[in-house]
Amino acid sequence: MRPGGEILVKDIATTPRWQHAFNALHDRLAVGESTHCRCPRAMSELLADAGLRIDGWRRLGRLSPYPHYLIRAQVPDRSRPAADKP
Repeated sequence: MRPGGEILVKDIATTPRWQHAFNALHDRLAVGESTHCRCPRAMSELLADAGLRIDGWRRLGRLSPYPHYLIRAQVPDRSRPAADKP
């Protein structure tokens, strides 16, 4: 990705537990196996370790039985000095 490029990551969280359990049951019935989920913090750390700047994350579909979240990250522009953050 180019400097300044953005990436959106949508995934399933491990909490709330009832939503995670619903998703685990769905996955077991749909594909016959369990899947792996990461909490938003762990996914953000993974992306940051890959060199991306995390712009934030939020939950999606609070009334949905699935615990979706969305992370927005950006490829930093290393040619410009980093902005001071308060």
